[in-house]
Amino acid sequence: MADFPPSTIEPFDVGRSAYRFLFDFGVMLSRFSPSPNKRVLDLSAGTGWISVFLNRMGYEAYSFDFGLGCQN
Repeated sequence: MADFPPSTIEPFDVGRSAYRFLFDFGVMLSRFSPSPNKRVLDLSAGTGWISVFLNRMGYEAYSFDFGLGCQN
């Protein structure tokens, strides 16, 4: 397997089960109303994996991450 930068495989490398992430995504998605409006605004999107999943499901997702960075 090729070495991928951590930013390309998040959130699946943070120590939580991929199944748990998918379960949480399913719970979030179940809260969406059955509206014909398929636009989603994902604030603090991080790596944007939720927006990618939503786009693949036919939603029009817009992602923003403010990336304030880390302070030591």
